Amino acid sequence: MKQRVTAILGALVLVVVAVFVRGLVHDRTAEDGGKGSHGGGDAPVVACTTDLQTVCDALVADGKIAPDVASFDLADVGDTARVAKLDGWITWDPVPEMLNLDPAADQKWGAPIVLRSTSYGIATSSDSRDTISDAGCQLSGTKTITCLGQQADKGNLSLGIGDPKTSEGLIRLGLVASGYFDDTGAPDRGALQAIEATDARSQETVLEARAQLQPGLGSDAVIGPGGALDQVAKSAQGQQREINVTPWARPIAVVITEAPNGSGIDGLVQASKDSGVATAWTGLGLGTPGGDLSQLDPGELYQVWKLFS
Repeated sequence: MKQRVTAILGALVLVVVAVFVRGLVHDRTAEDGGKGSHGGGDAPVVACTTDLQTVCDALVADGKIAPDVASFDLADVGDTARVAKLDGWITWDPVPEMLNLDPAADQKWGAPIVLRSTSYGIATSSDSRDTISDAGCQLSGTKTITCLGQQADKGNLSLGIGDPKTSEGLIRLGLVASGYFDDTGAPDRGALQAIEATDARSQETVLEARAQLQPGLGSDAVIGPGGALDQVAKSAQGQQREINVTPWARPIAVVITEAPNGSGIDGLVQASKDSGVATAWTGLGLGTPGGDLSQLDPGELYQVWKLFS
């Protein structure tokens, strides 16, 4: 009888130990930001757009995501083999929702979660402000973006709106394009192509909008993430060239979305606020955690993407 009781107690102890160990493993997994389905049991496999790569680099340095994951953007979304290896993607809103509208997409990206946000900004120099004024546009008011688009369409000024083949460039052009859809929901293809053609971009990396300001304004007005543009305007070069950034009260957000076959990204929202990652965000002019999703229409943005892709 005594041996039987001892055996039962021993079995109970083993069960308790097993539960305790399992709890430790679960807690450690949560601390690490969650384990992805493609990381070989390690950190989740998450990619960033090229302009946001420093954020992924910081997350790798903190051990929150898997290393050696190449940047991922609109040109890569058709690569099903690459998509299948991802757990998540850090990009600009509303690109994931836009991609889900593609009839050819049999698998969907997850609901976007805002990581950082800013507002749109319109950067101009002392010389270009004269051009904008001569074209009859004011930099303050509810019709600024509409006027800039119309005058760019007529060839009276140029707009820096980035490359619509990238996520960042697409959401920049998307702000202007929102005024070029008719009552049936069809875009004015000719006008949008004319506006895009005025972009005097010579650099399209990290961040596109900021890069357009560094060697020279290039365009009469550069539209993009306000925080990134503000950094250049406040620099010695920006002050010398009298670059001003007019805020435009529309949110622009960076989001993380779960890949169609991904998992394990839940903990990355908090991980993205850690000090090392926060420094990367600040370096990109995206210092505000959280915020609102973009107000761009994913359906309209999809049509703009297809127009230029």
